[in-house]
Amino acid sequence: MFHLSPLGAPSPQREQYNIRIFISSTFTDFEVERNAILSRCVPKLKREARSLGIDFSISSLRWGVSKNAFETHSTLDVCLKEVANIILESSGVCFMGMLGNKYGWVPPPSLISPEFYAILLEYTDDTTRQSLRRWYKQDKNHQKQCYVTLPFSRERQAHEWSIDGTRILQSIRIIYKSSDFPSLSSDVQEEIRYALMSDNPLHECVNVGHICVVSVALWHLDPSFYTTSLLILRDVPQLDSADVLKDAAVSKFIDITLPPSSQDSSNPTAQSSILPQQNDWAKQKLSNLKAEMKELITKVEHHQLPWEPSVGIDPLTNAQHAAYIDTICGTFEDFARTSINNLASSMDMTTLDLTSKALLRDLRFQQNIVRARAEVHIGRSDLLENLIQHIFNSLQPSHQCNPEPCKTSTSEATTPLELLNVSTQNAGDTCSQKANKPLFLRGSSGVGKTSLMARTTQLVWERFACFEDASTQDDIRHNSNISKVYREHILSPMETTRPTILLYRLIGTSPQTTSLRLLVRSLTEQLQILTCPSKDSHGNLIPANTTKMPALDHGDNTDTDQTVCDNKFSGATASLAASLSSFHRALTHAALHHRIIILLDSLDQLSSLDATSTAITKLFPNPLPSNVAVIASVLDKTPIYQALEQTSSFASCFCEVPSIDASLSERIVMSYLHREGRKLTSMQREIIVEACRVYQSPMYAHLAAVLASKWPSFADSTLITLKHSTESLVEQIFQKLEVAFGTKLVSSALAYISIARRGLSVDEIEHVLSCDDVVLNAVFENWTPPVRRLPPLLWSRIYRELVNVMVHRSTAGGDVLTWYHSVFVRAAERRYLHDKNQRQYYHSQLADYFLGTWAETPKSFLDPLTNTECEELRFVPKQPLLFLNHDSKPSIPNFRKLDELPYHLAQAGRHSELVSFCVGSFEWLQIKSQAFDIYELLNDIQLAEKVLQQPVATHVTTLKETLLLSAHVLEKHPTELSSQILARFTADALCNAPLLQEIAVSAWTSKDNIVRPAVPCLTMPGGPLMRSLTGHAQRVTCVLFLRHNSTKLITASSDRTIKLWNISDGTVLQTFEGFHQTVSDVAMNESETIIAGAGGCVKLFRIETGELVTEVDLEGSYATRVSFGRLDENIICLARNGIHIYNLSSDALDMRLRVKPVTMAPAFHIDGCRCMAFNQQLNELLAGYSDNTARIWSLDAGVPTHTLDHGSVVEACTYTNDFNIIITVAHDRFIRLWQRLELLPVCILTVSTPLQAPVSSITPLPGGELYFVITTCDVNVQIFYLAKDLSEFIEAARFHAHSDWINSASVSLDCNILVTAGDDKVVHLWKLRRILHQYRANNSIHDTDHLQKEKSPTTSSPLTIQTYIDLLQYHEREIVDICCHPNLPLFFTASRDKTVATWEIFTEVRSTNCEPPHSPQVSPSNADSPLTASLPQLGNEEDKQLSDTTACCRRLLTPCVRALPELTAFSEELSKFINVVQLNSLCNDGGDWVNCVAVMNTIPVVVYGTENKSLRFHRWTKFSEYNRSAPESLKVIDRNSIYPKVETVPCPQPIVSIVPSKDDQHLFVADKSGNLHLYAVSGLYIMQFKHLEYKVKLLRHCEDILIATCDDHTVALLHWESSTRTLRPLQQFKGHSSNITDVCFLGSSHIASVSLDHTCRIWECTCDENHVIIRNPSAGIMAVASSIDGDLLATADYDGVIVVRSFPECQKLSQFHADTQVLSLTFLRFPIPAFIYGTYGGRCGILEVLANSSCQTTSSIPDTKLNSVLYPLSKEEYQREQSEKAQQLCGWFFKQGEYIRSRKRRFFTRKSRVLEYYKSIDGKPCIYKGFIDLDRATCIENQGSILLIHTPTRIWSLLEESEGMARDWAARLQVYVNVNATP
Repeated sequence: MFHLSPLGAPSPQREQYNIRIFISSTFTDFEVERNAILSRCVPKLKREARSLGIDFSISSLRWGVSKNAFETHSTLDVCLKEVANIILESSGVCFMGMLGNKYGWVPPPSLISPEFYAILLEYTDDTTRQSLRRWYKQDKNHQKQCYVTLPFSRERQAHEWSIDGTRILQSIRIIYKSSDFPSLSSDVQEEIRYALMSDNPLHECVNVGHICVVSVALWHLDPSFYTTSLLILRDVPQLDSADVLKDAAVSKFIDITLPPSSQDSSNPTAQSSILPQQNDWAKQKLSNLKAEMKELITKVEHHQLPWEPSVGIDPLTNAQHAAYIDTICGTFEDFARTSINNLASSMDMTTLDLTSKALLRDLRFQQNIVRARAEVHIGRSDLLENLIQHIFNSLQPSHQCNPEPCKTSTSEATTPLELLNVSTQNAGDTCSQKANKPLFLRGSSGVGKTSLMARTTQLVWERFACFEDASTQDDIRHNSNISKVYREHILSPMETTRPTILLYRLIGTSPQTTSLRLLVRSLTEQLQILTCPSKDSHGNLIPANTTKMPALDHGDNTDTDQTVCDNKFSGATASLAASLSSFHRALTHAALHHRIIILLDSLDQLSSLDATSTAITKLFPNPLPSNVAVIASVLDKTPIYQALEQTSSFASCFCEVPSIDASLSERIVMSYLHREGRKLTSMQREIIVEACRVYQSPMYAHLAAVLASKWPSFADSTLITLKHSTESLVEQIFQKLEVAFGTKLVSSALAYISIARRGLSVDEIEHVLSCDDVVLNAVFENWTPPVRRLPPLLWSRIYRELVNVMVHRSTAGGDVLTWYHSVFVRAAERRYLHDKNQRQYYHSQLADYFLGTWAETPKSFLDPLTNTECEELRFVPKQPLLFLNHDSKPSIPNFRKLDELPYHLAQAGRHSELVSFCVGSFEWLQIKSQAFDIYELLNDIQLAEKVLQQPVATHVTTLKETLLLSAHVLEKHPTELSSQILARFTADALCNAPLLQEIAVSAWTSKDNIVRPAVPCLTMPGGPLMRSLTGHAQRVTCVLFLRHNSTKLITASSDRTIKLWNISDGTVLQTFEGFHQTVSDVAMNESETIIAGAGGCVKLFRIETGELVTEVDLEGSYATRVSFGRLDENIICLARNGIHIYNLSSDALDMRLRVKPVTMAPAFHIDGCRCMAFNQQLNELLAGYSDNTARIWSLDAGVPTHTLDHGSVVEACTYTNDFNIIITVAHDRFIRLWQRLELLPVCILTVSTPLQAPVSSITPLPGGELYFVITTCDVNVQIFYLAKDLSEFIEAARFHAHSDWINSASVSLDCNILVTAGDDKVVHLWKLRRILHQYRANNSIHDTDHLQKEKSPTTSSPLTIQTYIDLLQYHEREIVDICCHPNLPLFFTASRDKTVATWEIFTEVRSTNCEPPHSPQVSPSNADSPLTASLPQLGNEEDKQLSDTTACCRRLLTPCVRALPELTAFSEELSKFINVVQLNSLCNDGGDWVNCVAVMNTIPVVVYGTENKSLRFHRWTKFSEYNRSAPESLKVIDRNSIYPKVETVPCPQPIVSIVPSKDDQHLFVADKSGNLHLYAVSGLYIMQFKHLEYKVKLLRHCEDILIATCDDHTVALLHWESSTRTLRPLQQFKGHSSNITDVCFLGSSHIASVSLDHTCRIWECTCDENHVIIRNPSAGIMAVASSIDGDLLATADYDGVIVVRSFPECQKLSQFHADTQVLSLTFLRFPIPAFIYGTYGGRCGILEVLANSSCQTTSSIPDTKLNSVLYPLSKEEYQREQSEKAQQLCGWFFKQGEYIRSRKRRFFTRKSRVLEYYKSIDGKPCIYKGFIDLDRATCIENQGSILLIHTPTRIWSLLEESEGMARDWAARLQVYVNVNATP
């Protein structure tokens, strides 16, 4: 089934999913029925069929036969061919016949044999003989030298032909009825019967009216013809009456004949008195036909109707006629609908999946087209044999391969055979070994590569004994005798037992071969099916990749666990790299047990969308596996050919296919004419030979043969011309089509196909032509149809003439028709599209179609017959952006509209519609980004940017830059478009930009995402950041520009890979793998052909192909740096044990590099080397060391020449561009400049830099300017400038570049782009000139010629170096914790930058007093332009409102306002905007990291814990009352107020988490050691909860229930009883396998925890076994938060992706990519429900929640479910708790006395509310001595080492035994002080 033989003739049958119906009837009497069916039934059935994936169409010859067919006597041939094609193509009902009382007209024969012609001359009279000689001419070019009818072109000739033709037909009838008929030859008898259509009753079905109906004799092509046919019999009995015969309309309904006397023109009275009579011969024929058809056709309906005078059939006035028409339409609909449903059911019932069905359909098409192309191949036998020999050599084992090339048997060696036997030898090997590589046939256009490849395919199948599936029922089998001989005498005995698989594709001829991705997938699937197939219960093959895969192990074996996995978008396609990798694996696996032969024709026909020059070089493994042979053809001078040619491994794999000589051209022409049954005269043959001698090309010869086949022998040779170019011959063919089908129709149809972006489908061609009134007026020149649409038959006939030069290509949205060869494109453009206005007309027509302009709107046209303006529907489909699915919901993208519309609007000059419908429509942007790749969307925006005028072009540029910044996110998550736009649009973008404002408002009101950024929180467009690249799985360690190509970039990563990028579109060109450690450095050789990477080992790869060249042996050491030496002869590796230098043997570079260590290498083995750089001559090496020095080594001598001292470890070093200055940077942040004075490096400058972290790299900028880019182990990049006098080292720029440590930087050679890479796994590209220009604008550094100023756009605000918006970028380092006030619009952020920030959120009403922003206005010249006319035109009042909106937007420039863009036409909710105010930074005198922060529920206190073992309490007097009904009326905290009161409480360990109790009286504090403590809100320490069996890492609370994450990867549920001060464990949840990073309450019954094990687990509080697992396959999850009522759950992972899900469904609702790692997440209640997140880079963001259920403002949640886990304490538990409490406060003190000698050592312990003290014996407390009543204590304090307890009766003075005891006891006992006690 999936291995089809290419031998034999093309099969006429191919799988179709369409239904075509031929409606047959005489035209005049069935006009009413036909018009009713066409107007009432067909549009409805087409819509129903399209919804099921089926094409439905009808053919009606009343619409389809052109005037040219009548003039050339080909009407009958047109009818018969149409029926034949319908029978072959239709999958269901294909025929509907309607027979009435009229038989019709039978035309004379158009072709007469010489024998029959002689008989006619003998048996006819002189008048008939004259007619014969006038209209018939012998064509000796015909195979039988028949007589053919001559065409006519004038009306008079048409009339004469009608008379002469009737006379000729009458003569044939006389001969048929004569007694001499039996004596004629059988051939002549058959010819006479066929001319009279009377050889059998079936042929009598040919009723020909004005044109012709149909012959159903072609039923032999399909025996089920009669079961798929419908016959309508209509009878009007009154037609025989004399009264009806007098009616003028009767001639339309019966065959009329007049008596001979009526033809006497001399007696007018006799003429008028004689009635017309019915033709008895026609009546008898019709009666016989009806009887025969009723017996054969299954579905027959009979109707009897009364005669309507003067009309015949009139449903408008006759009720019986109207009912009859309704019945006919209903019958037709039911019959067609049944066939449609049956076909849809058969499509669903097949055992193959959709992918396999598409593959099988494609293979059958390839089988047919290979057979067709091989049929036309002639000659080149030597080249064919050489190709077979190459395949044989490739399949042989290496020990049997003969390295010597075979010798050809002819001197005409068109191809050097040594190119066919491609083999290479590994240097140093003693025996030759074949390198199996593909062979590429190259040649110019039209040289015959396709036919050569097709014939090669047939020969391979024959000679290599390829097998065909037993399930394939094919009519042609290969020659088994040839295969047997070839196996026995040519193939080795071992190979004959190995089956051969042949994969062949003629690329570009079918949908599955139009793109590289589809081609690779089809090859892979076919390999998998043929090598490891499965079978279903019916024995049908099931592809291996479609069988059910075993379920994944989710890590949980309990039956109660549920697993929810985040999958990618449904229907999302795998990447091209993944497809290629799968193909390579499948090919390698299949080659283990099979011989694989792959033949691919026309690689250049692959779509440029994915068949890039780099991708095509990776199509096959290099080298090929054993037992694999590949031959592919490619067109010269194409990008794909150039990419293959420039690949060094393929340099010797090309074989040229030369042009042919004149003799072979003549053979091609004669062969074609022989197949067509044609000949040429000697003069005509000379014309052909002369033309082929001038232009020697198989394509030219074939096209010339096509034209010559139409030449009759009697044609004037002097008028025959052949153009001497292929394009000219194609134009001649086009001209023939125009003559045959009409100039307007052919020119428009071919122009539309040529001008379309991807091509047009058959339906689209018919629809577009149906809307083109110029075409329709030409088609309907003499008749106006009931429906103003193009007859489908017309395009079908044109397509059949072009079927060999047009192909179906696969595009998004379906298959389209386009030209197979570029020569037809050029010819069509030259003939039809040379005029600019005409091109724009065609583009505009296509734009109207894809806009759906005429879908439901009648289109006006000028009726040429009446010269009046009319309107009619065209029944073209609607063109929504989304089609309805089976549930009637818009969910299926309109791919064709999304792809074609912007292109045609731009080319048609309809710029206003381009803005309003495409680039200015958020709906279009959103759907296009999801349906296509984000880069396809950017291509459309860039297209619009080029054609639009200012100022709209500037706004489109801003939109493009915005999407470029988010491209790395939208490429994987296109649903985030609205969030990304809102997060990046700033006031500068929105001010005076109605286009962008409308997009922003639409994004704000979009319902796709349940969360949206309330304020801009990502990098702004228009700044220095160009775009970001993502693709590495771990941190990026090194980045490097190619020296000679700044569009390519190389990166290295800890994921043990190196990637080559194309920065123009962000694609990965190559991935270099195989490292065992982090790849820390990369280097390129001078020619940029080899790349070296240091990842533990050092490996060298070819850049173009990705193949491994060699691996350097470092003698067990670990390499961290690598570089190429002088002339690429050496490679220098920096390893842990020193510097290694290796020589590369240049003579082996072409094949396999050889590495030899040099003798001086051991001298470089010095420990502690950290960095290195080279001078210009590459003979000197500068290296930095851990011993606080940098050394200069001579690479020639291998010894250090100079030592440069530093005060710390040297982290980085480099030379200036002129190599006169050396710069070294040490760990202590000091930079030293060294200059050679008398060859001795002298330190000329030492600078203490403002660097905040150790340096990771220093990179000089290209050119003469002394600029240096320094990256440090933090998030900032700094650029320094060295003064020309070398006196200063000035900081030129500093900007926030990454969200994690920065590891590397590189600058393009033109100094335009700076690229940085960091631990956040992202590579950023920056506009370096813009950064430096902004610095110059603000400083006094003069401009230079090297770095010129970059002109700022006139329509944008001044540039800024700040890369992230300041609004929420207060912190400089990671935000580790966020807490929100439960009742007020406040939140607090804690950061590792040693600060805690206070933020207030409130809404503000748009002010009407704002001044408009200072932005340029639209110039008057642009105000009335067509482009601006399409945008909203605002009046005075609207202008004021818009100014108010932009004024609010302008406040975005301050770090505290977010303005929502608004136009007056949008909703009122946008009249308010969110204002975020950073009030102040809480005091942190300790100056250490802040780890956590907490806010009390009811009192104005904020507490945060630090790394320096302290708790800091910030107390306000009170917060202002917050009015929730009017949140904009009052701010909670006055930002100008003084700082609150601050208290600091020392702690024993660093604090990691804090939560308050429900009553705000206590704080639960977890320290770094995992201990849990209790503090009073006053700051006094109370106790440590020592009874917990686990270490606490993180705390969360709800009411009196606490959640604690533990060190053993568990989650603990705790209950706090404030009355007894008891913390009781309730549950402990186990399941995580790694550290738990965050936890939260989820409603009132569940807990959510997240971990670095990539899971979020949802636990039910009452049961530790039932839980749900949400897996995040990409990264560990860092934070989790939930809405108030628990119906929303948000998680944030390490990559910065925040996902919001519903609960309990756990369905993914929305996500937002924060561009950086998110460390903290919480939920804000007021004034808007929102999730607030904090990032590693110190930025926070606010994601507003749109779900109504999450907008509750209750301050607490029901705890009924939580209470269900509580239970009363048992007696044993109570005693244990009391005992533990008693031990919480105990220790040794010295009681009373002034001095230590006079004091008594006693053991004090707290029991309940007393302190008991005991005397010790042998060091143990044994004897009870008394107590201190704490209820009577009036004051407890400590004075140094003394603890004082004041009671009414005495003061207890206790001296501590251990330091700090008095202070701790005083703090703990404060809660017992009785202030009411009597002193």
